[in-house]
Amino acid sequence: MNNIITNQNFLSVDQKTARNSYDEYFNVDEIVTHQDETVGKANILSFEFDVLSNEVLVKTTKGSAYLDYLVKY
Repeated sequence: MNNIITNQNFLSVDQKTARNSYDEYFNVDEIVTHQDETVGKANILSFEFDVLSNEVLVKTTKGSAYLDYLVKY
């Protein structure tokens, strides 16, 4: 299958689970870190679509980031 099709962000219908383009799953309330290590640990508050960028935007207790820039803790 083409990487453009398989390597996409996915957001579940209830917007509580998302998959990044590296095939990692994240859930609301999960503890993560931002790629910027100075931010530290954060809890995922919510996911939403960013239609203009065609990405999943993640709201965390430390701010917002696109899903591909979060790291599992």
